[in-house]
Amino acid sequence: PSMWFHHVRQTPDSEGRTIAINY
Repeated sequence: PSMWFHHVRQTPDSEGRTIAINY
């Protein structure tokens, strides 16, 4: 869904998995 990924940036956290960070 593009509306979910509007202002979301995917960045790997300290555990090594990709999480969505809301900006």
